[in-house]
Amino acid sequence: MVGVLIPAALSGTAELSQLVLRPERFATWVDVATNTSGAAFGAALAVVVMAITGRGGPRSRAWRRRRARNRGRGRAERIAR
Repeated sequence: MVGVLIPAALSGTAELSQLVLRPERFATWVDVATNTSGAAFGAALAVVVMAITGRGGPRSRAWRRRRARNRGRGRAERIAR
């Protein structure tokens, strides 16, 4: 959800600044919708790729194993591994 909302807000901000600061350029909501749909597609693709490769972030087994293995160790010990 964040992977779509932040790009949508940034796109809206860019279009609004075009409208206010660059009158020779024209801002359209189609650009915002296109950028947002591209962000949604990219976020969905990332979820699929992470599910296939097993790199699912904090919910993946590999992440939990590494976290359990490193628990109680100092930063230097974790870097050395």
